[in-house]
Amino acid sequence: MSDTSDKPLVTFALFAYNQERFIRDAVAGAIAQDYEPLEIILSDDCSSDQTFKIMTDMAAANTRANVRIILNKNDRNLGLARHVNAVMKLADGEMIVVAAGDDISFPHRVSTIVRAWMLGSKKTDCFCSRYLTIDENGEPMETPSPPRPTDLTAEALAKTGLGFLGATAAWTKALWLDFGPLDDDIIIEDQVIPFWAALRGGVEFIDMPLVSYRKGVSTWIDSRDGGAAKKLRETTLFLENCSLINARAQLAAAKHANRPDLTTDIVRRLDRRRVKYMALSGQTGTIQGIFNMVWHGVGLRETFSVTMIKFDLGVRLLLCSKAILQRPALAPVWGWLGSR
Repeated sequence: MSDTSDKPLVTFALFAYNQERFIRDAVAGAIAQDYEPLEIILSDDCSSDQTFKIMTDMAAANTRANVRIILNKNDRNLGLARHVNAVMKLADGEMIVVAAGDDISFPHRVSTIVRAWMLGSKKTDCFCSRYLTIDENGEPMETPSPPRPTDLTAEALAKTGLGFLGATAAWTKALWLDFGPLDDDIIIEDQVIPFWAALRGGVEFIDMPLVSYRKGVSTWIDSRDGGAAKKLRETTLFLENCSLINARAQLAAAKHANRPDLTTDIVRRLDRRRVKYMALSGQTGTIQGIFNMVWHGVGLRETFSVTMIKFDLGVRLLLCSKAILQRPALAPVWGWLGSR
């Protein structure tokens, strides 16, 4: 047994909802962490399947003395932000390492994060890392390695609104006590908590994969019938709404940190997102929506993209272009062009 007397307690918080197919691998990754002392919170957001039962059975098999497992199942479905807020009330660790119920953490994930945190004298408030991408069957996907974040300063994040993949995140309890909790309407925390950290102790990127991120199993958008164009429009509206909500949260954080120098960029970005969302959702007429987007500096490429999505033209062109170009009637044209 390793000596844990001078090592900080870390909380590994695993969030799940209706993920019985994947939760076993996620919990195994949590229990396999090579760091102690460790507190593991297995939290289920009122799943209707066997997710929580699998969590409970696996927790009962834990025999490690310096690993304490806390089981939590919400009485009702809280959604992301309120679920995170509820778990943070249970967490006693100085550092909180978070994980999703469909991803798999490498055994050295916590120890690597703590090592980097200690090397920086525990000043850094948030960590992220590289990750490997797997499909729904757990098989590696041939996707490009995600780029290293180039600028995670408060100034850069205020302008772009970007963050990092939340599945790789860890943050300090001190950061949460300063800026938390999350607003109830936040759906994607990836852009909010990194900004909090950038305003306080900073964000550090660990240049090695610590998570297997499962791609293609998101339930953000309802899978009901409606065609590719409808799904694209719904997805775009969803993401634009998330960006609006997150920009408001970032503005509140900048005011909390007394950083008026950042509010101008956030307000400008908030205005752009607002007019883009209104144009997409039909709250403004087509001509007025295009004018508003150009006026607020949304950009010609984004304005064109929104207009195409609004009329379903982009998707229709994408789906039909190949069929049109392969029509037999056009064969003489392609033959003539080939002889030129």
